[in-house]
Amino acid sequence: MALTYVIYTHKCNLHCDHCDIRLRPDNFDLNSFLSKYQDIDTDIVLFGGEPLLKFDLLKTLLENNQNVTSISSNMLLWDNNYKSLLENYPKVHISSSWNPGRFTQEQYLLWLKNLNDSQ
Repeated sequence: MALTYVIYTHKCNLHCDHCDIRLRPDNFDLNSFLSKYQDIDTDIVLFGGEPLLKFDLLKTLLENNQNVTSISSNMLLWDNNYKSLLENYPKVHISSSWNPGRFTQEQYLLWLKNLNDSQ
């Protein structure tokens, strides 16, 4: 099965040495996305930047596109608002990655807590 990766924000709450995406301008056009991707029969992965930085946009994307199946997040912004939102979309899962240089010890502990809480 094909996957389509969609960056809807370049903004990020981290400043990883290996990544410069946060320096790029945000130019996501919601109407364009909705019109172009509503008929594509492929699973959509939302990533970026940090998708959890834009709650309202994420909510709109989920409400208007049934093909969204995954959100790739650093999980540092995870809270009950996101948990409640995603309870309405059981086929959507959160993916995250661990990188030894990505988080401070405090961020790692928060990541681990939020990752466990997202289950």
